[in-house]
Amino acid sequence: MKTRLILLGVLSFTLLLSSCCCVGGIDNDWNRYKNEFEKSYAIQTPASVVIRNIDGYVHVNSWDKNEVLVKGVISLRAETEKEALRRMREINVIISHEDNSLTIRVERKKHGGLSELWRFATNWRVDLELSVPRECSLAISTVDGALRLSGVKGKHKLSTVDGAIEAQGLEGVIDCRTVDGSCSMTDVRGDVEVSSTDGSIRVEGILTGLKATAVDGSIHIEAMDGSTIAQEWRLSGVNGSITLGVPESFSADLEASTVDGHISIGVPAELREMTERRVAARLGKGGSPISIATTDGSIRVGISGSEVKETDDQ
Repeated sequence: MKTRLILLGVLSFTLLLSSCCCVGGIDNDWNRYKNEFEKSYAIQTPASVVIRNIDGYVHVNSWDKNEVLVKGVISLRAETEKEALRRMREINVIISHEDNSLTIRVERKKHGGLSELWRFATNWRVDLELSVPRECSLAISTVDGALRLSGVKGKHKLSTVDGAIEAQGLEGVIDCRTVDGSCSMTDVRGDVEVSSTDGSIRVEGILTGLKATAVDGSIHIEAMDGSTIAQEWRLSGVNGSITLGVPESFSADLEASTVDGHISIGVPAELREMTERRVAARLGKGGSPISIATTDGSIRVGISGSEVKETDDQ
Protein backbone atom coordinates (compact mmCIF):
# COMPACT_ATOMS: atom_id res chain seq x y z
CA MET A 1 0.00 0.00 0.00
CA LYS A 2 1.43 3.36 -1.01
CA THR A 3 0.64 6.63 0.72
CA ARG A 4 1.89 10.13 -0.03
CA LEU A 5 1.91 13.08 2.33
CA ILE A 6 2.83 16.57 1.18
CA LEU A 7 3.65 19.02 3.94
CA LEU A 8 2.95 22.35 2.29
CA GLY A 9 4.34 25.00 4.55
CA VAL A 10 1.69 25.93 7.11
CA LEU A 11 -1.21 24.16 5.38
CA SER A 12 -0.66 20.62 6.67
CA PHE A 13 0.62 21.05 10.19
CA THR A 14 0.91 23.57 13.01
CA LEU A 15 3.18 26.56 12.54
CA LEU A 16 5.28 27.51 15.52
CA LEU A 17 6.47 31.09 15.13
CA SER A 18 9.29 31.68 17.59
CA SER A 19 11.26 34.76 16.70
CA CYS A 20 14.63 35.88 17.98
CA CYS A 21 17.22 38.30 16.73
CA CYS A 22 19.68 36.72 14.31
CA VAL A 23 23.39 37.22 14.75
CA GLY A 24 26.11 37.50 12.15
CA GLY A 25 25.89 38.42 8.49
CA ILE A 26 23.82 41.24 7.06
CA ASP A 27 20.47 40.07 8.42
CA ASN A 28 20.77 40.95 12.11
CA ASP A 29 17.38 42.66 12.01
CA TRP A 30 15.60 39.60 10.63
CA ASN A 31 13.64 37.15 12.76
CA ARG A 32 13.78 33.38 12.67
CA TYR A 33 10.56 31.41 12.24
CA LYS A 34 10.13 27.67 12.79
CA ASN A 35 7.66 25.08 11.63
CA GLU A 36 8.03 21.74 13.45
CA PHE A 37 6.48 18.41 12.50
CA GLU A 38 6.59 14.79 13.69
CA LYS A 39 5.04 11.63 12.27
CA SER A 40 5.66 7.87 12.52
CA TYR A 41 5.22 5.18 9.85
CA ALA A 42 4.91 1.40 10.25
CA ILE A 43 7.41 -0.36 7.99
CA GLN A 44 8.45 -3.92 7.17
CA THR A 45 12.05 -5.06 7.38
CA PRO A 46 14.45 -5.13 5.73
CA ALA A 47 13.43 -1.56 4.97
CA SER A 48 14.77 1.24 2.82
CA VAL A 49 14.71 4.98 3.46
CA VAL A 50 15.51 7.62 0.85
CA ILE A 51 16.07 11.27 1.80
CA ARG A 52 16.72 14.14 -0.61
CA ASN A 53 17.37 17.36 1.27
CA ILE A 54 18.63 20.72 0.03
CA ASP A 55 19.75 22.81 2.99
CA GLY A 56 19.84 21.30 6.48
CA TYR A 57 21.24 18.41 8.47
CA VAL A 58 20.00 14.81 8.48
CA HIS A 59 20.46 12.61 11.57
CA VAL A 60 19.50 8.92 11.54
CA ASN A 61 19.73 6.38 14.35
CA SER A 62 18.39 2.85 14.74
CA TRP A 63 15.92 1.42 17.23
CA ASP A 64 14.18 -1.92 17.88
CA LYS A 65 10.87 -1.05 16.23
CA ASN A 66 9.38 -1.79 12.81
CA GLU A 67 8.61 1.85 12.54
CA VAL A 68 10.17 5.03 11.16
CA LEU A 69 9.83 8.15 13.26
CA VAL A 70 10.34 11.39 11.35
CA LYS A 71 10.98 14.66 13.17
CA GLY A 72 11.62 17.81 11.21
CA VAL A 73 12.07 21.53 11.58
CA ILE A 74 11.58 23.99 8.74
CA SER A 75 13.22 27.27 9.69
CA LEU A 76 13.73 30.51 7.84
CA ARG A 77 14.57 34.13 8.38
CA ALA A 78 12.27 36.91 7.30
CA GLU A 79 11.68 40.57 8.05
CA THR A 80 7.99 40.17 8.90
CA GLU A 81 5.58 37.44 9.98
CA LYS A 82 3.60 37.96 6.79
CA GLU A 83 6.66 37.28 4.69
CA ALA A 84 7.51 34.22 6.81
CA LEU A 85 4.03 32.76 6.28
CA ARG A 86 4.31 33.26 2.53
CA ARG A 87 7.70 31.60 2.36
CA MET A 88 6.68 28.70 4.56
CA ARG A 89 4.01 27.86 1.96
CA GLU A 90 6.74 27.67 -0.70
CA ILE A 91 8.69 24.88 1.06
CA ASN A 92 7.36 21.37 0.52
CA VAL A 93 8.38 18.26 2.43
CA ILE A 94 7.00 15.33 0.42
CA ILE A 95 6.85 11.96 2.19
CA SER A 96 5.99 8.79 0.26
CA HIS A 97 5.38 5.58 2.22
CA GLU A 98 5.06 1.96 1.12
CA ASP A 99 5.12 -1.30 3.09
CA ASN A 100 8.92 -1.51 3.34
CA SER A 101 10.11 1.89 2.12
CA LEU A 102 9.92 5.57 2.93
CA THR A 103 11.01 8.52 0.78
CA ILE A 104 11.39 12.11 1.98
CA ARG A 105 11.96 14.82 -0.59
CA VAL A 106 12.41 18.52 0.17
CA GLU A 107 11.37 20.96 -2.56
CA ARG A 108 11.11 24.72 -2.85
CA LYS A 109 9.00 26.62 -5.36
CA LYS A 110 10.96 28.68 -7.86
CA HIS A 111 11.10 32.45 -7.65
CA GLY A 112 11.00 35.04 -10.39
CA GLY A 113 13.90 37.42 -9.84
CA LEU A 114 17.52 36.72 -8.99
CA SER A 115 17.48 39.03 -5.96
CA GLU A 116 14.47 37.24 -4.49
CA LEU A 117 16.01 33.87 -5.30
CA TRP A 118 19.21 34.77 -3.45
CA ARG A 119 17.37 36.17 -0.44
CA PHE A 120 15.34 33.01 0.00
CA ALA A 121 18.05 30.53 -0.97
CA THR A 122 20.35 31.74 1.80
CA ASN A 123 17.80 32.05 4.58
CA TRP A 124 15.93 28.76 4.97
CA ARG A 125 16.65 25.15 5.92
CA VAL A 126 14.96 21.84 6.74
CA ASP A 127 16.55 19.74 9.49
CA LEU A 128 15.52 16.08 9.79
CA GLU A 129 15.93 13.50 12.54
CA LEU A 130 14.84 9.90 11.96
CA SER A 131 14.68 6.70 13.99
CA VAL A 132 14.65 3.63 11.73
CA PRO A 133 14.75 -0.17 12.18
CA ARG A 134 18.19 -1.72 12.56
CA GLU A 135 17.87 -3.48 9.17
CA CYS A 136 17.35 -0.52 6.86
CA SER A 137 19.19 0.57 3.72
CA LEU A 138 19.77 4.32 3.50
CA ALA A 139 20.12 6.61 0.47
CA ILE A 140 20.63 10.14 1.76
CA SER A 141 21.80 13.29 0.04
CA THR A 142 21.90 16.95 0.98
CA VAL A 143 23.40 19.96 -0.75
CA ASP A 144 24.30 22.09 2.26
CA GLY A 145 24.22 20.21 5.53
CA ALA A 146 25.85 17.48 7.58
CA LEU A 147 24.86 13.82 7.83
CA ARG A 148 25.09 11.82 11.06
CA LEU A 149 24.13 8.14 11.19
CA SER A 150 24.29 5.41 13.78
CA GLY A 151 23.68 1.67 14.09
CA VAL A 152 21.99 0.78 10.80
CA LYS A 153 22.58 -2.37 8.72
CA GLY A 154 22.04 -2.44 4.95
CA LYS A 155 23.23 -0.93 1.70
CA HIS A 156 23.96 2.74 2.28
CA LYS A 157 24.63 5.58 -0.15
CA LEU A 158 25.45 8.90 1.50
CA SER A 159 26.42 12.19 -0.12
CA THR A 160 26.79 15.89 0.59
CA VAL A 161 28.03 18.83 -1.43
CA ASP A 162 28.93 21.06 1.51
CA GLY A 163 28.85 19.20 4.81
CA ALA A 164 30.58 16.59 6.92
CA ILE A 165 29.49 12.97 7.18
CA GLU A 166 29.75 11.09 10.48
CA ALA A 167 28.78 7.45 10.86
CA GLN A 168 29.03 5.04 13.78
CA GLY A 169 28.16 1.36 13.87
CA LEU A 170 27.03 1.08 10.25
CA GLU A 171 27.10 -2.39 8.70
CA GLY A 172 26.84 -3.63 5.14
CA VAL A 173 27.85 -1.85 1.93
CA ILE A 174 28.68 1.80 2.57
CA ASP A 175 29.21 4.39 -0.18
CA CYS A 176 30.09 7.80 1.28
CA ARG A 177 30.89 10.88 -0.84
CA THR A 178 31.35 14.56 -0.01
CA VAL A 179 32.67 17.49 -2.02
CA ASP A 180 33.48 20.02 0.70
CA GLY A 181 33.60 18.23 4.04
CA SER A 182 35.24 15.50 6.05
CA CYS A 183 34.05 11.91 6.39
CA SER A 184 34.46 10.00 9.65
CA MET A 185 33.28 6.41 10.18
CA THR A 186 33.87 4.44 13.38
CA ASP A 187 32.95 0.88 14.37
CA VAL A 188 31.80 0.06 10.83
CA ARG A 189 31.63 -3.42 9.36
CA GLY A 190 31.60 -4.40 5.69
CA ASP A 191 32.52 -2.90 2.32
CA VAL A 192 33.42 0.79 2.42
CA GLU A 193 33.89 3.23 -0.45
CA VAL A 194 34.54 6.83 0.57
CA SER A 195 35.65 9.98 -1.23
CA SER A 196 36.17 13.65 -0.42
CA THR A 197 37.28 16.49 -2.67
CA ASP A 198 38.12 18.91 0.13
CA GLY A 199 38.29 17.21 3.52
CA SER A 200 39.87 14.41 5.52
CA ILE A 201 38.76 10.77 5.61
CA ARG A 202 38.85 8.55 8.67
CA VAL A 203 37.55 4.97 8.80
CA GLU A 204 37.79 2.44 11.65
CA GLY A 205 36.20 -0.98 11.78
CA ILE A 206 36.12 -4.54 10.47
CA LEU A 207 36.56 -4.10 6.73
CA THR A 208 36.16 -6.39 3.74
CA GLY A 209 36.10 -4.07 0.74
CA LEU A 210 37.89 -0.69 0.91
CA LYS A 211 38.29 2.19 -1.51
CA ALA A 212 39.19 5.67 -0.24
CA THR A 213 39.95 8.75 -2.36
CA ALA A 214 40.83 12.25 -1.15
CA VAL A 215 41.87 15.19 -3.34
CA ASP A 216 42.77 17.73 -0.65
CA GLY A 217 42.91 15.99 2.72
CA SER A 218 44.45 13.12 4.62
CA ILE A 219 43.26 9.51 4.76
CA HIS A 220 43.47 7.46 7.97
CA ILE A 221 42.24 3.85 7.96
CA GLU A 222 42.16 1.47 10.94
CA ALA A 223 41.32 -2.07 9.81
CA MET A 224 40.59 -4.00 13.00
CA ASP A 225 40.87 -7.73 13.79
CA GLY A 226 38.52 -9.72 11.57
CA SER A 227 39.16 -7.56 8.50
CA THR A 228 39.71 -9.44 5.22
CA ILE A 229 40.30 -8.37 1.63
CA ALA A 230 37.42 -9.56 -0.53
CA GLN A 231 38.87 -7.62 -3.47
CA GLU A 232 41.68 -5.11 -3.96
CA TRP A 233 41.89 -2.31 -1.40
CA ARG A 234 42.71 1.05 -3.02
CA LEU A 235 43.72 4.21 -1.15
CA SER A 236 44.54 7.26 -3.27
CA GLY A 237 45.22 10.90 -2.55
CA VAL A 238 46.48 14.06 -4.23
CA ASN A 239 47.38 16.50 -1.47
CA GLY A 240 47.57 14.69 1.86
CA SER A 241 49.13 11.85 3.81
CA ILE A 242 47.76 8.31 3.93
CA THR A 243 47.89 6.09 7.01
CA LEU A 244 46.77 2.46 7.05
CA GLY A 245 46.62 0.35 10.19
CA VAL A 246 46.12 -3.42 9.88
CA PRO A 247 46.13 -6.32 12.38
CA GLU A 248 49.60 -7.74 13.09
CA SER A 249 48.73 -11.08 11.45
CA PHE A 250 47.19 -9.47 8.36
CA SER A 251 48.11 -10.97 4.96
CA ALA A 252 48.23 -9.01 1.68
CA ASP A 253 50.46 -7.91 -1.17
CA LEU A 254 51.20 -4.20 -0.73
CA GLU A 255 52.20 -1.61 -3.29
CA ALA A 256 52.70 1.98 -2.15
CA SER A 257 53.98 5.04 -3.99
CA THR A 258 54.26 8.80 -3.50
CA VAL A 259 55.59 11.63 -5.68
CA ASP A 260 56.55 14.00 -2.85
CA GLY A 261 56.82 12.33 0.56
CA HIS A 262 58.23 9.27 2.30
CA ILE A 263 56.98 5.74 2.93
CA SER A 264 57.34 3.79 6.16
CA ILE A 265 56.30 0.21 6.93
CA GLY A 266 55.72 -0.74 10.57
CA VAL A 267 54.29 -4.23 10.19
CA PRO A 268 56.01 -7.60 9.65
CA ALA A 269 56.72 -7.65 5.91
CA GLU A 270 58.91 -9.21 3.25
CA LEU A 271 60.21 -6.28 1.20
CA ARG A 272 60.36 -6.91 -2.53
CA GLU A 273 61.15 -3.35 -3.54
CA MET A 274 61.90 -0.32 -1.39
CA THR A 275 62.94 3.14 -2.45
CA GLU A 276 62.18 6.52 -0.94
CA ARG A 277 59.11 6.87 -3.15
CA ARG A 278 57.95 3.31 -3.78
CA VAL A 279 57.51 0.11 -1.77
CA ALA A 280 56.35 -3.37 -2.76
CA ALA A 281 56.01 -5.81 0.13
CA ARG A 282 54.39 -9.05 1.20
CA LEU A 283 52.45 -8.75 4.46
CA GLY A 284 52.07 -12.02 6.36
CA LYS A 285 51.38 -14.81 3.87
CA GLY A 286 50.61 -12.35 1.09
CA GLY A 287 47.57 -12.70 -1.13
CA SER A 288 45.02 -10.06 -2.08
CA PRO A 289 46.41 -6.68 -3.18
CA ILE A 290 46.50 -3.33 -1.36
CA SER A 291 47.33 -0.29 -3.49
CA ILE A 292 48.26 3.03 -1.85
CA ALA A 293 49.25 6.13 -3.85
CA THR A 294 49.44 9.86 -3.19
CA THR A 295 50.98 12.80 -5.03
CA ASP A 296 51.93 15.19 -2.23
CA GLY A 297 52.13 13.40 1.11
CA SER A 298 53.68 10.57 3.08
CA ILE A 299 52.45 7.00 3.50
CA ARG A 300 52.53 5.00 6.70
CA VAL A 301 51.48 1.36 7.14
CA GLY A 302 51.46 0.07 10.71
CA ILE A 303 49.65 -2.13 13.20
CA SER A 304 46.12 -1.04 14.07
CA GLY A 305 45.87 0.84 17.32
CA SER A 306 48.02 3.30 19.23
CA GLU A 307 51.16 2.83 17.16
CA VAL A 308 49.55 4.11 14.00
CA LYS A 309 47.69 6.89 15.81
CA GLU A 310 50.79 8.18 17.53
CA THR A 311 52.77 8.15 14.28
CA ASP A 312 49.96 9.95 12.49
CA ASP A 313 49.94 12.69 15.11
CA GLN A 314 53.61 13.42 14.85
